[in-house]
This record gives sequence, structure tokens and C-alpha cells, in this order.
Amino acid sequence: RHAADVLAGWWALITELGAVPRTLIWPPEEAIGWAADGRSHPTASCRAFCHSLGAAVIVGAPDDPATTGLTEQAEADLERSFLPGRAFGSPADFQDQLHRWLQHARTRPQRPGAAPPEHRLDADRRAMLPLPPIPPATGWRMSARVAGHPHVRFDTNAYSVPPAFTGRPVELIADLDRVRVLYRGHTVAQHDRGWT
Repeated sequence: RHAADVLAGWWALITELGAVPRTLIWPPEEAIGWAADGRSHPTASCRAFCHSLGAAVIVGAPDDPATTGLTEQAEADLERSFLPGRAFGSPADFQDQLHRWLQHARTRPQRPGAAPPEHRLDADRRAMLPLPPIPPATGWRMSARVAGHPHVRFDTNAYSVPPAFTGRPVELIADLDRVRVLYRGHTVAQHDRGWT
């Protein structure tokens, strides 16, 4: 639960939505911020991300049902409706199955007189901000040194690098899907990101 991954996830969802909510609401966690004295205290990473979008962030108190209830209700809905009877081969498989399930869920019949979810979503989008012309910086960017066994370690996994780079300083760039290793600005290794 690092800011680099959480904010990359936020950006992926916002771009899929096609607009920026004016206010983002999140329960307290180390990567995003905390609430104290009735005020939100977002982390520097979260503030910079929201500033680049022109959005505000509200971090709820640990016992605030208005924020923790949002995530708890969504998690409970997924546990009851989506997860039972499913198996996942990878995080990408999980995302693919969830995406298809959500598309189907949006077309289910609604109670009489209720607007379809897509119509409500269209109205919400019209009230949101446009996507920024320059995407916010998300993901990981760090220096590393190639180990004696030619690999670099990142987030509990080892990623191979050509033996010619053993002992050399490199730059590691990672997002939710890929890990790239650069030497003097040139990509020398690239891998699917491991989540195990």
C-alpha cells in the first residue's frame, strides 16, 4: 500500500472514467493521509497528485462512516456478488474479470423509476473536471544497483538484468503493469510486474 501504487491506481480509474471528480474521498492510510482536528492531512505525494488534477481530497477519520463506509460497502458488495465461485490466475486476470462483471452489472434491470447507472454516470461526468493535458506523475522511479546475480530487487521480487550490467548503477521505473531497468537512459531489461 505505497503511494506510488495507490495513486497509479487512482489515475487508471480516473482515466477510465474520462473525467476528474472534484473531490476524492479516502479512508485514512499511510500512503494517502490522515484526519486530525476535523481536518484532512494528505501526504505530500497525495497533495501533489490532487494539485495536478485540480481536485481536492478528503481523508476521513478512522471511525468516520462517511469515508470508511464507502470502501467497506464496496468491498462487501464484491465479496457477496463478484468473488464467490471465481478463481484468478493473476492480478490482470482479476481486473479483467472484474471489468467484465461491472459492465454486466451496469446493464442489470433497475428498480422501477430508477435511472440506469450509465445515465447517472453521464450526469456525474458533466459535473466533473476535464482530464489534465499532462498526466500526473505516478508509479515508481528509483536508483538501484544490479546485484552479483544479475537482477534488481523491487517490491519483494527480483527482475533479471543482462549480466553485462552486474554491479552497475541503474534506474528502475515501475508502474502497475511493467518494471523497466534503464542504464544511462536506455532500457536494458523490461518485465511484467510480479505481484506475488
